[in-house]
Amino acid sequence: MMTNINAVCTLDVSKENETYNLSENSQMVNLKVAAVRWQLPSRSRLEARIIVLRFIFSIIVKKIPRFKLWCVVGDSVWQSDTRIIRHKKLFKRLKERGVEISHAAHFLEELVESDGKLKLFGAAQLSELSIESVVSLMEEESCSYLIAVPEEFEIHALICRGWNTSELIDTRLLREIVESNGLVLKMVGAFDDPESGFVGIGKPEMVKVLVA
Repeated sequence: MMTNINAVCTLDVSKENETYNLSENSQMVNLKVAAVRWQLPSRSRLEARIIVLRFIFSIIVKKIPRFKLWCVVGDSVWQSDTRIIRHKKLFKRLKERGVEISHAAHFLEELVESDGKLKLFGAAQLSELSIESVVSLMEEESCSYLIAVPEEFEIHALICRGWNTSELIDTRLLREIVESNGLVLKMVGAFDDPESGFVGIGKPEMVKVLVA
């Protein structure tokens, strides 16, 4: 099935294209952003996304081996500031709901406070064995992304700042990753789309490497 993966790309997401579009007020001024969309026709969106992400993981290992793939996930709404929330944090609460990332190399968690409320953010460094579980998590959690970043990227600083839920992509997070020469991966394929997969967004030089 891997040979059926369709890859389309654009070297400028600010222009009309069939890969991915960012609005003009997306805070990406003075930063050229490209995108590649990998997708697969399938009756099962979950199955298609797992196959596509395995393919992407293999590309990252082969073409940018010093990069690490992380899943970053956070609360989409503010939580009450209670001892239970502070104790369980994020990943323990997700696990209680049956949502868990398996075979991760590292987990990081931090809380963000505002007006007496809390949001929890976390990051899990993924291995190839994490792929099925992380796709299942991303289908449940709207405030989640995959990021491929250099080893020296400050992932802890990212989760300390947090990010917002967005129908597209949180532009502050996107800008930070792109400026760090990384790649943001977001799931694509609505319930009525014939194809599902992931879109990867980064600098044109990064996209060229991945599709070469």
